[in-house]
Amino acid sequence: MILRRKQAFTLVELMMVCVIIGILVTFAIPNYMRSVERSRCALAMQNLKTMRSAALGWYNVHESFAAGSGMTIAALGTFAGATFADDQNWAYTIPAQAINTFTFRATRQEGPHSGLTITINQDESWGGSYPIDDPGVW
Repeated sequence: MILRRKQAFTLVELMMVCVIIGILVTFAIPNYMRSVERSRCALAMQNLKTMRSAALGWYNVHESFAAGSGMTIAALGTFAGATFADDQNWAYTIPAQAINTFTFRATRQEGPHSGLTITINQDESWGGSYPIDDPGVW
């Protein structure tokens, strides 16, 4: 008669698997968070570009970017057929308006980047305090 040994994992093998999974998670979570932040930044930049395009179309119709012409975030959304609603990630404002110039601002609402901004003007010059070249680095 042949005696068979029971096949099972030892406690040491299970502990090693847990350690390896823990090491992988240590690297995966920060990379995931950076990817999420990059996608949020890309959405804000796309919304700002769409607002800029809508504002240029607005100028063709109203011959002014000034607040007196009725150019607001909501009006631009209607004009462009888009929605630029504030959410938990970004709030959109028009901090500077004149007859021939404008600036749009997206302000980060939550997280480690809270309060940082991305701006774009009529000439498509980007600015602000948010690191748009490599978001999520911090």
